[in-house]
Amino acid sequence: MRKGLAASTLKTYDFTWRTFAMFCFSVGITLKPVLISNVCAFMCYCATDRHLKPQYIRGLLAGVQFNVRCSDPGFPSLFANQSVKLILKGLIKTFPPVLDRRRPITLSTLRLMLSKLRSGLFSPYIDALLDALFLLAFYAFLRPGEFTTASLTFDSNRDVSFSDISFHASHFSLYLKHSKCGGACSVIAARIDSQFCPYKSMIKFLQLRPTSNPLSPLFLISGNYPLTQRQFNIYLKQVLIKSGLSPLLYTGHSFRIGAATSAANQGVSSSSLQQLGRWSSSAFSSYIRPDLNAVLAIQRSLQP
Repeated sequence: MRKGLAASTLKTYDFTWRTFAMFCFSVGITLKPVLISNVCAFMCYCATDRHLKPQYIRGLLAGVQFNVRCSDPGFPSLFANQSVKLILKGLIKTFPPVLDRRRPITLSTLRLMLSKLRSGLFSPYIDALLDALFLLAFYAFLRPGEFTTASLTFDSNRDVSFSDISFHASHFSLYLKHSKCGGACSVIAARIDSQFCPYKSMIKFLQLRPTSNPLSPLFLISGNYPLTQRQFNIYLKQVLIKSGLSPLLYTGHSFRIGAATSAANQGVSSSSLQQLGRWSSSAFSSYIRPDLNAVLAIQRSLQP
């Protein structure tokens, strides 16, 4: 079961279990068997003593549940328990969730940014790199951490290498050695008849990319270093400012949010959306933002 999770998720769940164990020790209750009454007490402690938000507490419960199921696969879902559900509901009423203010980078916003980028913002190479990445992140519903590195130290067993990209007549595919959903997977980007084509943009970037061995970073910056998530965010912020957009409202995750929003507005089914974004649950629905023009058009159609 542990091998079925991404390393980052496993690290979080291990931390959660240690937190729960320390709570049990501090109040003098046994860690195992895990009782619902103890879980409920832990939830209240997290809210009142540690001032944690409901969504964070929900994540802690997921970690506790996973660790229990590692030794007892038949352990019932904590989230189906009526007492747990009522406490979570009460916490949400007491501490309303913070509104996610990240705006989506939709097709129109993406075109604006690419047009500004193609007018020349950085060096020809960096402009081509960002052009390819922006389109890839949008069309493949990528998270920034999936195509960048955590540091300048490159790990070919985890990070995207030159050998991980392959081209076909209708698309190119990128092999991701790790993803938030756990494990490796492949994503694709179609060849489309548009000046903003992810396929053509990636080809252009690769023509400028320095020649290197197959296991080197696919996305290189100066000095043949891998593109880190921090550096990507710095570049993104500058492109947003030059495009007249607020960097306070857009992040690297806005490409994924924008892809989900654009697809939903074009009538893509929920099942297809879930598959495109590699979501394991209905969490994708929280990524969909209302389209202002669509809302206005609907309201105008209701006039007497």
